[in-house]
Amino acid sequence: VHDPQPHAGDKMSKGDRFTALLGYHLSDHFVVHGNNIKEQVHDIFNIKYEKISMVPLGASIRPISKVKIKNSSNLSILFFGRIWKYKGLKYLIKAEPLIRRKIDNFKIIIAGEGEDFSKYRKMIKNADSFVIKNYRVSETEMSELFMNSSVVVLPYIEATQTGIVPFAFMYGKAVIATDVGSISDLVDNEINGILVPPRDSTALANAIIKLLSDENELKVYSHNARKKYEVSLSPTKCTYDTLKTYKKSLKS
Repeated sequence: VHDPQPHAGDKMSKGDRFTALLGYHLSDHFVVHGNNIKEQVHDIFNIKYEKISMVPLGASIRPISKVKIKNSSNLSILFFGRIWKYKGLKYLIKAEPLIRRKIDNFKIIIAGEGEDFSKYRKMIKNADSFVIKNYRVSETEMSELFMNSSVVVLPYIEATQTGIVPFAFMYGKAVIATDVGSISDLVDNEINGILVPPRDSTALANAIIKLLSDENELKVYSHNARKKYEVSLSPTKCTYDTLKTYKKSLKS
């Protein structure tokens, strides 16, 4: 169960609701990717807790070794993924002037497709602070973006879980995210990232400034991010957890 309910504005993932409801009725066991989702499945569909197993959503794509390492004086703030209302991109755009007051050598990279991007362009006050890649990037370019980023930012206004955090951690990148859904299962606040309230551009800007202003602290966060990936989110670990869940289901 990836998303018990459709996200706000996400027109691509609504799918066939009848088929989904039939699946809930007929299934013997359920796999979710976060403790918050486990609660939702229990509350919304009246599924018993013992029929729900939590397996973290790990990085499904292994790093590509031959990527371009760019030598740039600019710090890179990466927003990556599908662009829909619930991703809260406007709050990152609104944070840019606040970041600019403290840091001048940065770029906000927005990479992904989704809804009409024109409304976001209208929100941008300083175009030279942004690099826009409003298309579905290749796996190679995706790896390059993460490899060359300073931090990865997820300003979501709602969420269940996300594959962006494990991918960022795989590359040893700290994550600044809103505390929604099960994101806090992955991002350990002030250890491998920073959690902020949703819809709060000031808090988002302050968290970004905090990490980008202290190179040594950012290195510690980045080290911790990679360690979290290796211990909890690697393909090997997630495969083991999934097999264990299947065995549990077969015995039930």
